[in-house]
Amino acid sequence: MPLSDRFDLPHGTVALWKTDETEAELRTLCTAGECAYAAERFSSESRRREWLAWHAALRQIVPEAEPFYLPDGAPAIGNALRIGVSHTEGYAAVFVAKSACAVDIERKERDFLRAARRYLSPEEEALCAETAGALSPGLVWCAKETLYKLAGGKRTDLLRDIRIAGFDLCGPSIHSTVAGKPFRLGTIPHEELHIVFGAAERE
Repeated sequence: MPLSDRFDLPHGTVALWKTDETEAELRTLCTAGECAYAAERFSSESRRREWLAWHAALRQIVPEAEPFYLPDGAPAIGNALRIGVSHTEGYAAVFVAKSACAVDIERKERDFLRAARRYLSPEEEALCAETAGALSPGLVWCAKETLYKLAGGKRTDLLRDIRIAGFDLCGPSIHSTVAGKPFRLGTIPHEELHIVFGAAERE
């Protein structure tokens, strides 16, 4: 299907794509170079579809985009724009902003408590309870994954270095820190997904 949702935000644009097309259909929405790259890089059809889907979503925001990868592996495009990418079963998301940015999506049905010891502190678990479920373990996971991507993933531990400090229902937004540095993340309500995004302050 075409773009599922588009969210124009103060810091950029998030595009959400529901990947119910076949690989052949997605290939018609991407460049020949992107199709060749996907075929060469990914042996799994599902991975090729995910990769092609976020490129199709990106072209809905920046039609002339030519994505490439930075030395640290993060995706980027020209025109002084940066992008964040995420995908989960059935969906792909792209966040386009003028500064370093990241987005993370996960299906709400996933059992996030199975990995709780790896990412969820007792203080964060208590915070989830205090918000009566508005801040859930799933949102905490997505927030920490978003911050991990923003930090470049280097020497950053989800439990030790990334902390969730508060949740603002008016945003809704998540207050957090990475190695003591404060970050404010945004969330987007969705029936099936947890969606969290963030952008670094422009220099």
